[in-house]
Amino acid sequence: MVWPQTSLCMLTRLRDLNEQRCWEEFGLLYRPAIFRFCRRLGLQDADADDATQKVLQQVAEAFERRPPDLSAGRFRSWLSQVARHTALKILQRDH
Repeated sequence: MVWPQTSLCMLTRLRDLNEQRCWEEFGLLYRPAIFRFCRRLGLQDADADDATQKVLQQVAEAFERRPPDLSAGRFRSWLSQVARHTALKILQRDH
């Protein structure tokens, strides 16, 4: 899975939850990638959409509590783990 490239500047701005424009840009950049990731893990469209929304919410909550490590590559690895965990919970729920 190839995640979008995100500037350190954007990730730093995400620490401010009032940066509405930055959060919108983040959603536009990452929503399609998270959705595709969840589909590849076996979720149907509706479940992948739900998972995507949950992942974006978890990212916002994490940035509010304590932002993840923003060093090179680490954010994408962290995001991948959050998305995988969320998708697997939905898959387990449905079985």
